[in-house]
Amino acid sequence: MSGVALYLPYRNRASGQNSLPVCVYDASVAFQAGKPVTRVVLPDISSGVASGTPSLHIFAVTIQ
Repeated sequence: MSGVALYLPYRNRASGQNSLPVCVYDASVAFQAGKPVTRVVLPDISSGVASGTPSLHIFAVTIQ
């Protein structure tokens, strides 16, 4: 299951408030019991970091 965990109508920058909305998403995946996780593959959503280009930030990964 995944979805928006937090929605903010703006973001704070060093130069002040920016009216660009920001979302933090959560996602979970069911694993097969007894099988080890050998890798986590993330999507390649851009060719680099640039202003105005979508980017992906991973804040935490937990395997339980």
